[in-house]
Amino acid sequence: MTTAPPSLRQDRKWYGLSLRHLRMSLRLLRRGFADGSYFHAYHAFECAVSAVIAAKGFPVPPDGKAYTKGAGRKGYYNGPGGPIYEASTHKSRLILFDQVADRSKPYYGTYSTLKRILTNKVRSDTLYYDSVNDLLPWQHFNHSLTQGLYQQVRSMVSEVREEIP
Repeated sequence: MTTAPPSLRQDRKWYGLSLRHLRMSLRLLRRGFADGSYFHAYHAFECAVSAVIAAKGFPVPPDGKAYTKGAGRKGYYNGPGGPIYEASTHKSRLILFDQVADRSKPYYGTYSTLKRILTNKVRSDTLYYDSVNDLLPWQHFNHSLTQGLYQQVRSMVSEVREEIP
């Protein structure tokens, strides 16, 4: 009887996912699918954030969710700054990342720019018809815009690498 191979550490799994999303983003961008490229760049960013959270020893939301006791149960995540009461997994990750990240490292500056650009709404715009503005996903994103975003995300992912031993 053989034993299962040891599982990779969570930080390495998240970092590997980040690299995979970057590769998909680049391939889609080269083939003219800026909206799909933007979508995968978004996920490369989110996975890089998750890798740092895991490297610092915290469960990546939605893992690690706890609840208050009593009738008005409210979900939260534990971070070094105390409980994080945020329903959105994406926002919870950003808040936790802000608490655990080393602000003196180059990746933090890149992250600070990207977190203002890469929102859940933008992610949705890469996937769905925007009935308010009557735009399809490929009408929201052009090659130049997406190429710039890809470069920024790639930079952050490479800068995060030093946090993953």
